[in-house]
Amino acid sequence: MVWRLVSDPIVRQYLGGPVESESFDAMFASYLANDDECRHWAIRVGERRGFGGLISLTPRHDSDEYEISYQLVPSYWRQGVAAETVNALLEFAFDDLELPRLVAETQAANTLSRNLLERLGFVVEKELTRYGERQLLYAAVACPGQE
Repeated sequence: MVWRLVSDPIVRQYLGGPVESESFDAMFASYLANDDECRHWAIRVGERRGFGGLISLTPRHDSDEYEISYQLVPSYWRQGVAAETVNALLEFAFDDLELPRLVAETQAANTLSRNLLERLGFVVEKELTRYGERQLLYAAVACPGQE
């Protein structure tokens, strides 16, 4: 299931392209090696708990902040699965881990992801070019005293 997700050119269109088979084992091993720094979860959907995708909370490569990353099976796009999942991760990060803020980076061309992040309260902090594409760095800040 994970291999089908990360090798899917549609899913990976804005994520640097499909993962090559030679890279998959190392990537998958990193997902399984959850620790206090890097956390990865499978997204389970519906009563039958079908595989819906992956979501991660990891240190950002160029700062001491934490970054949310997600990828969903296309059949679950536009059904609220991503919003529910990202929102649950925001609650966990802010309430349980007491992180003051989170970031998420997406290609400027990825309107679905941009709309989701903005709907959940993320705001664009800067534009950059990475992997030859225009990227937007979004941030969300914990609300003090929010229950």
